[in-house]
Amino acid sequence: MKKMTLAAALAVGLLGTAGLSAKGTITPGRGTVAQVTIAGTPLSINVGDDNSFQVFNSTIGGGTLGQIYPSNGTLADMGWFVRVGGALTAPSFGDHSSGSATGSIGASSAYGGRTVSAVTGSGTAASPFSVTVQGTAAGMAVTQTITYVNGENFFRKSFQLSNQGTNPISARVFLASDIYLANSDSGKPFREPNSGSPGGQTCAGVTPVYTILHISQGAVAANGFSADGYNSVWAQVGAGTLNGTVNPGECLDNGAGLQWDVTVPAGGNATVQAATSFGDIPVIVGPPAQEAVSAPALGSWGLAALALALMALAGIALNRRA
Repeated sequence: MKKMTLAAALAVGLLGTAGLSAKGTITPGRGTVAQVTIAGTPLSINVGDDNSFQVFNSTIGGGTLGQIYPSNGTLADMGWFVRVGGALTAPSFGDHSSGSATGSIGASSAYGGRTVSAVTGSGTAASPFSVTVQGTAAGMAVTQTITYVNGENFFRKSFQLSNQGTNPISARVFLASDIYLANSDSGKPFREPNSGSPGGQTCAGVTPVYTILHISQGAVAANGFSADGYNSVWAQVGAGTLNGTVNPGECLDNGAGLQWDVTVPAGGNATVQAATSFGDIPVIVGPPAQEAVSAPALGSWGLAALALALMALAGIALNRRA
């Protein structure tokens, strides 16, 4: 079978932006969400004040093709969710200028009191680009910090819930997205074996292989995941639990998500962290490096003992030949 090149996959993906996506008609948006752009290399990351994102990769279409659906949107169907009891707080997807295909999430409330900061930092490891988003959800303050270092194919996110009340709050936090693999709306659900990170890869036969992953980071590990059809992922978020499975489909319109269960103490906070990668599987999820085992150093006594042992072995060898 002839393999499909990445260029051919891009051509197929462009059909989606022309209106031939398998999703059909998406909910039209109102374009009322404020946003800032981390203009990095190779990733350019749009951050909404509603805790949503769009990401562009300069290695794909010259950096003009969004890696999250809708691919032509400045903000897209990716973001953070908070569930407390039966109430879900979600990004304001319906207010994005390019609309949204997240209808199966069901009923949700928007984050309140939203602000998004200007970009700070210089994009180096010592001074990464940084953006802070603040708001409220389920009676708690929400602070998200996004950071990016030029040259990396992933960006990091820290999501903190702060409880100013007098009782602890049990919350479930989700990070989920409708992924657009190298601008194709079809991909293979995938879970990276070393880290358990869910995401998707380009369909069989597409070269080079392109992967999008949500990667749990930090001290609080994710305790749930899904790599499934996009509509199923949104329905799982709306129902309150990710299904912990990888859809075996070889090429489908896919999405992915992570889930954390946290308890936010009275007068305290709880923080979850994640990274999202685009392209090659990044080193942050690879197997641990094998440390080289160095030979022990020999002091003068050790060298003398070694010399005597070698002389003894040589004597034995000569005696055997005699």
